[in-house]
Amino acid sequence: MLDMESDILTRFYDFPKEKVKDHLRNKQVTPYNNILSYVQAALRILEKLEPLDFFIVAIESNDLFILPDTSSFQLRGQLRKYPNPYINEIIQVGIPITKKLYILATPQILKSEMHGILYEKEDNSDLVFQINKDLFSFSRKAIACSSEKYLKKFIDNIKSCI
Repeated sequence: MLDMESDILTRFYDFPKEKVKDHLRNKQVTPYNNILSYVQAALRILEKLEPLDFFIVAIESNDLFILPDTSSFQLRGQLRKYPNPYINEIIQVGIPITKKLYILATPQILKSEMHGILYEKEDNSDLVFQINKDLFSFSRKAIACSSEKYLKKFIDNIKSCI
């Protein structure tokens, strides 16, 4: 299934729809990609937060995104004032679509400065490491990567941060 139920990825930016479809086509033959049902679940969360600002990271280097055993990275906070100050809503969602494509969505009400498309061309990118660190933090039990060597290097980097 190459068509996604949601058009949210292509509705806000002129991000090439064919690039998304190519990544999804590759998912069918590449192990350790986020399963489409997880992506669909994360996109349904995004639709509830609209209107959104998107920050899309497309890796064009040897770096990779890890894939957690959850649908997405979710940050909670308060978008509106509530009588109960302990109510927190989802205010940011990060989805690793594939090992090379990551989408971060933030409600426009927060006026995030992180929006647009970034093509990451540098190896050992600090941004990719930070995204992977967030994905790792929000995983429940496991993470996966298409490269065992890259995954071991990432784990070593995480251990050195502790």
